[in-house]
Amino acid sequence: MKLRIGAVALVLALTLVAGAQSRSTAPAIKIGAIFDRSGATSDVGVPYSDGVLAYIASVNSEGGGKGRKIQVLRQGNGYNGGRSGGV
Repeated sequence: MKLRIGAVALVLALTLVAGAQSRSTAPAIKIGAIFDRSGATSDVGVPYSDGVLAYIASVNSEGGGKGRKIQVLRQGNGYNGGRSGGV
């Protein structure tokens, strides 16, 4: 009987370890963002984007969202009427 309980406990422990490892390799949560880091609105766009990126870095340093890292996919338009530009 004790051997059976020990075997069940071992299986449960291995299952928990495997679950913890699979969670750490989960794909990142991807979030899109448009930041005006150049052009006419860069005076507010730069500190805004810096704040967003700092917050995401803080969340990721604490384990991310439900164990998944957050990745920001950034695009800037330089405030040029909606046409895409580089960041």
